[in-house]
Amino acid sequence: MPFLRLGLQPVAPTFLIQRDPHTLPYLPRPFVIGETHFTDYQLNESTRRAATCHGLPGPLTGPALRHQLSHLEAISVKKPTLIDYRGRLADFLIWCVDRRLDWFTSEDLDQILIFMFDEWYFRGMSPEEGSKTLAALRFFDARFRRHGSLTLPRADRALQSWRLAAPTLQRLPFPWVALCAVLAYLLKKNFILIALNLLVQFRTYLRPGACDALMVGQLVRPQPEAGPQYCLWGLLLNPTECLVPGKTKLYDQAVLLDTDLWLGPFLEQLVCDRPANAPLWKVSPAMICDAFQEACTVLGLQPLQPCRYALRHGGASDDILTGRRDRLSVKIRGGWASDASLRRYGKETRLLAELKKIPRATLLFGQFAAANLEALFYGKLPVPDLPLVPPVARTRPGTQFASRGKRQRVA
Repeated sequence: MPFLRLGLQPVAPTFLIQRDPHTLPYLPRPFVIGETHFTDYQLNESTRRAATCHGLPGPLTGPALRHQLSHLEAISVKKPTLIDYRGRLADFLIWCVDRRLDWFTSEDLDQILIFMFDEWYFRGMSPEEGSKTLAALRFFDARFRRHGSLTLPRADRALQSWRLAAPTLQRLPFPWVALCAVLAYLLKKNFILIALNLLVQFRTYLRPGACDALMVGQLVRPQPEAGPQYCLWGLLLNPTECLVPGKTKLYDQAVLLDTDLWLGPFLEQLVCDRPANAPLWKVSPAMICDAFQEACTVLGLQPLQPCRYALRHGGASDDILTGRRDRLSVKIRGGWASDASLRRYGKETRLLAELKKIPRATLLFGQFAAANLEALFYGKLPVPDLPLVPPVARTRPGTQFASRGKRQRVA
């Protein structure tokens, strides 16, 4: 059946695939999106504007899908992901309507997808857009999943080629010495809690959102009376009782804070006499981001394209480069499910290249801070004067990729 019952059901004869839709005569046809009837004119004028078809596919109670998702299927992804998938599927179907394309077999759909991928590639869009659109289609029609009864071999091959021809720009690791310079700046401004947050995130490879969402009960005290092997603080990520799995669908992931053992008194202050369900950090994510960016600007670190997510890359790369952990330990600590994921984060040589971008005065300032970090945190040693570096305007890396929300559809 055309459109694979993905929410757009033609109720009039449809065209077969045509490589040049501009040669076809214009024949308005009615379509059903959810419970509402539209014509091509209405689709072009209303539906294509930032997806007014929010109900495509519709809610679980609506008839938008013939193969309706069950409750467990719907909650197999997080709500933001489900909303994103609905939007991408709506965009794809509208793209097909605009170009008067339809399909009756999986081979036809395969050809439409490679036609769309070619168009998006020449428009300079990211291959991630194609990947997520394909994931959305497979989510709402499980027959196209890996172990499903139908396949899309040409679309998969085209997407793989797209990734090689236009690799997605990735975040580069934030060097340890640069972070130490940032921490020293924050300590000089008396932003101790923010400095502690960034240090914990770097050492544990946590994503910024996961670090900021930690609760008091997830920071577990050591139990030295049970033996010397139980003297470390630890983080319990995605505890089972919270019913919120991690990004890799795992519960009860453990991360031991085994690097900077002198942090114990600071960690004790975070949990002392506080309820287990209270937020661990008493500062907002916006305050942390603003302080981090302010420090990077003052210290001339903008050429590194600093962002908090780069701390996850930097922590993994630094541990591998210094030999503190082997690759398997880094993989487990970072919660990466595959070696390919680890290769995207453990970028030792890139880390060395990033060091060249740090101004010399900031580099010396960071080296001093790294050598005396404990004393700086405890206030036993005053933070030296900040290095004098010329102001550097933050430059974003040039990219040929457009986000789904910003791209313009070609009619």
